Amino acid sequence: MDCLRELDKVVVSRLLIFLDYFSNTNTKYAICDGSDRQLLLAVQDNSFASLFLPNAFVTFLVMNTDIRQVLQLDRPRKLFKVSRMNVYAPSTRYIGSIRNKSFSLLRQSYRVLDARKKLVYKIRGPIFPGTTRIPYNIYNGKGVRVGTITRKLRKFPRELVFEGDIFVVTFPKDMSVTDKSLLVGVTFYLQ
Repeated sequence: MDCLRELDKVVVSRLLIFLDYFSNTNTKYAICDGSDRQLLLAVQDNSFASLFLPNAFVTFLVMNTDIRQVLQLDRPRKLFKVSRMNVYAPSTRYIGSIRNKSFSLLRQSYRVLDARKKLVYKIRGPIFPGTTRIPYNIYNGKGVRVGTITRKLRKFPRELVFEGDIFVVTFPKDMSVTDKSLLVGVTFYLQ
């Protein structure tokens, strides 16, 4: 994940959704820098349940341009419990997790925890955004805003055939690579 070291903006976009619904292909995502240069490729290990059920077990593998795995995201199956996503780098070293803090009628709230399960970031977003751009503000453990995740929703026919939602993550350049990796992982949790 060293490719994130000097960045302050990352764009995550879903590719070729139409085929994913009718075949057994894995859903793919491009992870680019702010100038649309592809840095990483993510692949969701699809099952029928993972496409349509929100609490199904899901695994995302994130690879660099040499097709070497650099990150793994796992959402364990937890029915009737607060959902979470575990983040590993490259595949066995646990670096943190993303958890749904609570459900509120006014906003969505998530927690990003490090490997010691200490709160690193809080992420807050609206429940009913009313627009095609949904902002999620990123706050550090002290409550200071340090970045944003913007979800750009696609219109229905375009989303079904060509591409899905786009996530734009902005954060400070001097943020650690581990923290940047966790925030990129949040975009897959929000899918």
